[in-house]
Amino acid sequence: MLGRKTGAGFYRYEGKAQMPNESLAQWRRALHGEPEGAEGPNIPADRHRDPRPRLSEEDLRHRLILLIVNEAARCVEEKVVDSPEDADYGMILGTGFAPFRGGPLRFAEHFGLNKVVDALERMAQSEEKFSPCEILKKHARDGTKFYES
Repeated sequence: MLGRKTGAGFYRYEGKAQMPNESLAQWRRALHGEPEGAEGPNIPADRHRDPRPRLSEEDLRHRLILLIVNEAARCVEEKVVDSPEDADYGMILGTGFAPFRGGPLRFAEHFGLNKVVDALERMAQSEEKFSPCEILKKHARDGTKFYES
């Protein structure tokens, strides 16, 4: 599929009129296991399915939130912000982190810093980006918190 020059691509062109290319839609249906009316290429399932394991909603939620927690802690560790309060406030205002959670660092304390570090280390076995930063590991190891109160 080459586009306007050949008259076909994501869209079909008849003169200057642009219409969706139905053959592309048929190909997509065949690719994603919807054979009815699909005349696209016959691609074996092991070649087009996502090989990564499927995650539950809770696992996905943890992956997303714990990355945010780790980055906020790293900002404190690297002195990008002056205090944990600044990191939490910045994440609430800047990214829309749920204000009722108090920010990612307050959330981590409520959730349990040991649980956060354990979960990050477990995920880091498959993806390095989940490696917990040193300040998180230190607080978990020493039983200290970002907020002392």
